[in-house]
Amino acid sequence: MSSNTYSDLCRAIYKQLLHKLERRDEETLRFAVSGTAAGVLHYDNLLQLFSSLAPSRQRSAEAEFGISGDDFASRVDERKLHEFLAILIFASCDVDAARKFTAKLVATSDWPRRDQSGRKVGTLPVDRGDCEELFGDVATADQFLKNQAYFCTVTLYEKEQNVFEKHDGRRFPYLEERPLSEGSFGKVYAVNVAKGHFVNRRENMANTKPRMMARKDYILRPDFDASEEANVMKIILGNSARGHPNILENIGSLEVGDTYSLFMPLAICDLKKYMMEIHSHSPTTSAAKANLIRSAQGLAEGLAYLHNDIRTANLEHVVCYHMDLKPANILVFRESIDGEDRDIWKLSDFGMSRVKLKHGDRGEEPERMFDRRFIRRKPADVSVSATMNRRGEGTYLAPESTMASKRMRTESDVWSLGCIVSIVFTYLDAGYKGVDDFSESREKQPAAKDMDRFFCSSTSFSRTQTNPAVKKWHAMLVKQAYARGKEEGDVFKGVLEYLDKSVLVIDQDERRKATSAKAVAAKLKNAYDQFRSFRILAGNDPETSDITQGQPPISRFKLSPLVKYFRKPSTHPMQDYYIQQWTIPTFRAFKGCAVSRDGTLVAYYTDTMIALHTSQSLSHTGTGNLDPSGAEYVLEDRECFWQCITLTSKYLIASTTKPNFDVSGFFLV
Repeated sequence: MSSNTYSDLCRAIYKQLLHKLERRDEETLRFAVSGTAAGVLHYDNLLQLFSSLAPSRQRSAEAEFGISGDDFASRVDERKLHEFLAILIFASCDVDAARKFTAKLVATSDWPRRDQSGRKVGTLPVDRGDCEELFGDVATADQFLKNQAYFCTVTLYEKEQNVFEKHDGRRFPYLEERPLSEGSFGKVYAVNVAKGHFVNRRENMANTKPRMMARKDYILRPDFDASEEANVMKIILGNSARGHPNILENIGSLEVGDTYSLFMPLAICDLKKYMMEIHSHSPTTSAAKANLIRSAQGLAEGLAYLHNDIRTANLEHVVCYHMDLKPANILVFRESIDGEDRDIWKLSDFGMSRVKLKHGDRGEEPERMFDRRFIRRKPADVSVSATMNRRGEGTYLAPESTMASKRMRTESDVWSLGCIVSIVFTYLDAGYKGVDDFSESREKQPAAKDMDRFFCSSTSFSRTQTNPAVKKWHAMLVKQAYARGKEEGDVFKGVLEYLDKSVLVIDQDERRKATSAKAVAAKLKNAYDQFRSFRILAGNDPETSDITQGQPPISRFKLSPLVKYFRKPSTHPMQDYYIQQWTIPTFRAFKGCAVSRDGTLVAYYTDTMIALHTSQSLSHTGTGNLDPSGAEYVLEDRECFWQCITLTSKYLIASTTKPNFDVSGFFLV
């Protein structure tokens, strides 16, 4: 009878446990988050389970094991045996197995018990030998081992490295795992880590809700002593990330067998995707252009930090060469800095990086390469790039990358930085179409060999030279900037002529003498300050708009998701105006708009704001311009941008750049 009672209890508890498992419909991925077993096996359930272990009506569980029900519950809690007991129940092990568990792990006063190797008995995961010894039964041990993975979920520790010699049946705490990209050495995933499984042990805190982050997986070389290269990772990903906001932070790592995973904050997108897809049109305001220049300045400052300011724990000077700088390796984040939400560009993907220690009078040590520890997933590019595509990849490498005796140094990174700045200014002028056209013009040069690099390699008849299309393109950009205004023309001229004369210089030694990442950062800061100064002199808001003096500020009626009531006009003297006659305000860097089918509503949007207008928004002067009235909704989530909107006479639907079709809805009355 006690056995039936035990079985009934186990079935009920099994259902509770199954209901609380994450990804429970995916048997190979299902797992229990931290605290699940303890939550189900609470005090009352533990008392009932203990009572059900009585061998007969005549002999109680207390008499059998020499402890009370309270003792059983408190010892399971003190000895952290909830998960062990949960596995026993979930595996449908019989009552005899539960009695052996109680006798050997709970009722005994000899605790902690240890096996011959010194390992504490009852610690998960249990290996087959210990399991068979505990239960004295091969079949029970097999049942237990098949189910223990569900309750052996890995916990990630912030700023620490977890190491497991082999994949021993643990489950990973990922509520979601989505591939993002793949490079020569690693694959990148977006993962959503379950609550309680990302722990800061220094502050004794765990995440209280799921946390999205990026994970990059590498394959370790089995025949390589990784200790030195592991130190390289710590130098690059630890020291540098703490030292500069424009270098992607390493927030933890995990080594399981031959797989090494780095965890990093999850970006909104990379710079390439931002320019070519998410915000493909060129910015329309000087404020937006200035902010992009400021983001590029931060990027240059981050690179200068890698080159000049990294120190080891012993305060030794370290020089780091990134070696693969390109828009796809520059990640875009929105962060609050001094109370202002800003786009921040961060250097990422150090898979090709090298470091060199300097010892003052003792000179330099040999280079230590980040990638020596890992197996290359893709064939190596002839020019040392981690990429193979003809256009847009391999574009940003320095001329010395193709030389027989490669001598890649900090100035090689500076060349790549100069190429990126050139692309950014092209984007400022003409958006993604300009970036595409510029790439095509470089590729079509006779000496380019169908490559869109910024240099042309030497041939039998010519020396390596800067791609002739680059200087011509820069001259065109300067001319078009002057057509928009003298102040903007001066900014373009100052930066692009500097690139031509000092940065995109073929000779490596001359380039080193002429410039540095720090010098490029200073040039971009000057350009940003020029933008700010001529806007302020014109009477414009230095941070948010191009509104001229005397014009009233925009009214900010909060447009709340799903339930905002926005009354449409019934009769209005301006209602016969056609939508195409409405002039969209120029003081916002909008990226798109939508018009309702009946022509009474127009909405436009930026990366972070949606503005809605009706015919009531038309000025009464008869100009057809929109006055600063209407409703706005500002995106508060810093992990995404508005992607697109659509509009009817009753509804406005907007999607963001987040995956899984993240949508907000607005009801208009």
